[in-house]
Amino acid sequence: MTCIAAILDKDAIWMGCDSMISSGDRSSMIDSKIIKKGNIIMGFAGGLRDINLLKFGFDAPNQDKKMSDYEYVATVFSSSIRERLKKFGALNVQDREETGNAHILMGYKKRLYQMYFDFGAERIEGVNFYASGSGASLALGSLYSTENSALTPEERIRLALSAAEKFTRSVGGPFIIEQLKFS
Repeated sequence: MTCIAAILDKDAIWMGCDSMISSGDRSSMIDSKIIKKGNIIMGFAGGLRDINLLKFGFDAPNQDKKMSDYEYVATVFSSSIRERLKKFGALNVQDREETGNAHILMGYKKRLYQMYFDFGAERIEGVNFYASGSGASLALGSLYSTENSALTPEERIRLALSAAEKFTRSVGGPFIIEQLKFS
């Protein structure tokens, strides 16, 4: 799997990822598991096909002004991802339930969200950081332990990813850290 870590800062969302893709006993490197689309930043833990289909040719739909940000992410945005994957035959279908192949940690309008395989979305509450993937528990522990430190968001994410790499076989560098500034 992988490790994606994100921090909500006062003027930006910071997100970092490892570069390992694993399949069975094979592993390889990828350029980035983070995609920026307008005012959305997404980190992917899971299938490479999902990353490719959303990196190339996908545009996030506009949010209706009457809709809350959470409602937009949980309905319109998540449905647009499902439709994109469906269009290219990248959904898993079992007992008429459609699922994707990746968890998506995302930042949108000064909030963090986690989107699951079933396209359900959770708004992250109570903390200004989160992590996803096989190294998530280790990254979360690191992010928590550095929460009140003088470290920059980039330094905290690098430490979190390093902890995940040290103790999780499916997490590996180099690490990529991106920033999405609020407009």
